Amino acid sequence: MPITLRGLWEAGLRSNTMKYNVIYLFRGLITNLHNMMPQEVLNSNNIKRIVGSGTALMRNKLLQQEIERQYRLPLVMCEDSKADAAVGAALAVLKYSK
Repeated sequence: MPITLRGLWEAGLRSNTMKYNVIYLFRGLITNLHNMMPQEVLNSNNIKRIVGSGTALMRNKLLQQEIERQYRLPLVMCEDSKADAAVGAALAVLKYSK
């Protein structure tokens, strides 16, 4: 029987180990982003919230929670459910590239 990602995921969910691996993966991912754009950058630019876009973020509450936990700012999801992550990046560049 071939091993599939879904099969690994389901096996991990049964053992609870996969859940924690995913949480730590998200924590590391957001920590990396936070290191590249620390809280001080957001504070100095008077940022009061984070606008999120992209399929991975839209579909994953754990990832959303980790962003809010590390940045200590509210996360507002982009109203256009078809907006991908590049939309958020483009908006940030347009606003802060002056």
